Amino acid sequence: MVTLPFGAKSIRLDVNVVGSHEVIGPKLVTPPSNPREVILAALDSPVGTDRLDQSTRRRHKVALILDDITRNTPTHLMIPPILERLRASGIPSSAIVLVIALGSHRVMTQEEIKAKIGRKIAEAFEIVNVSAWEDAEFMYLGDSSNGIPAFVNRRVAEADFKIGVGQIVPHAEVGFGGGAKIVLPGVCSHRTIDRFHAFTLAHKRNLLGCPVGPVRKDLEVFVQERVGLDFIVNAILTADGSLYGCVAGHMIHAHRAGVAKSMEIYVAKASKKHRMVIVSSFPADLDLWQSSKAIWSAEKIVEDDGLLLLVTPSPEGFGPHPLLADYLGSDIVDLLARLAAGTVEDPTACAAAIQLGYFKRRIRLGFVSDGLSRSDATRIGFHYFQTVDEAIQREITGCVDPISVGIITHGGVVSADLH
Repeated sequence: MVTLPFGAKSIRLDVNVVGSHEVIGPKLVTPPSNPREVILAALDSPVGTDRLDQSTRRRHKVALILDDITRNTPTHLMIPPILERLRASGIPSSAIVLVIALGSHRVMTQEEIKAKIGRKIAEAFEIVNVSAWEDAEFMYLGDSSNGIPAFVNRRVAEADFKIGVGQIVPHAEVGFGGGAKIVLPGVCSHRTIDRFHAFTLAHKRNLLGCPVGPVRKDLEVFVQERVGLDFIVNAILTADGSLYGCVAGHMIHAHRAGVAKSMEIYVAKASKKHRMVIVSSFPADLDLWQSSKAIWSAEKIVEDDGLLLLVTPSPEGFGPHPLLADYLGSDIVDLLARLAAGTVEDPTACAAAIQLGYFKRRIRLGFVSDGLSRSDATRIGFHYFQTVDEAIQREITGCVDPISVGIITHGGVVSADLH
C-alpha cells in the first residue's frame, strides 16, 4: 500500500494489482531545531549585498513584498527579524508598507492575512492587498528591453527600497520560484502578467526544476530594468513545511544559492517512464490553477499515450481564472490564433491552457477530485475517475503485459525527471 496526501486527508493506494510501481517524492531531511537562528544567520551573511541595517540607512519608503496564501512560506517567522533590522537602521514603522504579491490570484481575506503574517504585525502595519485588475492601483514604468510593459503596484513603485519575502521551490514556467518572481508577476497588473505569460509560450519544453531557464532570465531582466528589488529573504522548506534553510541578499545571487539548497530536497529522479503516473497536487491543493503544477511535475516521466492522473482536492474549483476551463477544452491552434489577435478575455489563462494542451498531444490527462466534477472533466478534455483505484483498474483492463506505475507524493513542489 502507498499513502498519497490529499489535502488534510490521505488516500491509500493498492498497487499490488500492477506489474511494478515507483514512489517519487521529496527527500526527507531533518530541519534545524531553531528556525529563527536560521533566518538571523541569513540576514547576518547576505549573498551579494550589504546587510539590511546598512543598506537601508537614509531610505524613506520601504516596501516589504510578501507571497500570498497559495504558498506556505513561514512569513510570520521571517518578518519580525527583518523589521528588527529596519528599525536598527532608523526606519520607522510608518515608513514601511507590506504588499501582498497576489499576481493573478484572488485577494486574501483579513483572517488569511493575520494567519500568514501574524495578528500583531497585520494590525500594526499598512497592508496592501490589491487585485491585479484594479488598474488605478498600478503605475506604468515603461517597457523592459525584452518587451514586457511594466504596470507595477503603486506602493511598490514609490518605495525607495524593496524587499521580497518568499520561498524557493520548483515552479512550472520559471524553473524555481522565489527571487525576482515576487515582483513579476507578484505585484504587477494583469496587463503585465498577460504579456509575461505570453512570453512563456516560446518555450514549449517543460522547464520545471530548471535552475536558470530562459523565462527566469526574462523576468529578472524586467525587474532589474524597470522596477528593482533591493533585497530578498527566501525560505527553503521541508516537505512537511518546516524551515530547512534561508537565503538573503541580492535578488539573483542569493536566489541561485537558495535554488541549490532547494534542489537537495525537491528534484527527484525516476528510474524510467511509466505507463501511468499518479500525482498528488499536495501542497498546491487550493484550485486547479494551483494544482496544475503537479501536471508539470509528472509529465516528463509519463510514456507516450500514457495516463497522468492528477489527484487534487481543489476546493475552489478552477480558481481565479474561470475561463481556464473553456480554454483547456479548446484547440491549441485556435487559442494561439486568438491570443495573437488579442481576442481572448484572459490571456494569462489562455497561455496556461496552451502549455497544458501541448502535454495533451502526447499523453492522456485525468483527475480524481472533490472540488472538480465529471462535467468539469468533460469540459476541459480530461478523463474523470471517482477514485484512484478505479483509474488503475481501467488502465490495466485489456493490457496483455503488466503496467508500471509512477506515484508522485508531493506534485505541487517536486520536480520529477529521469535519471
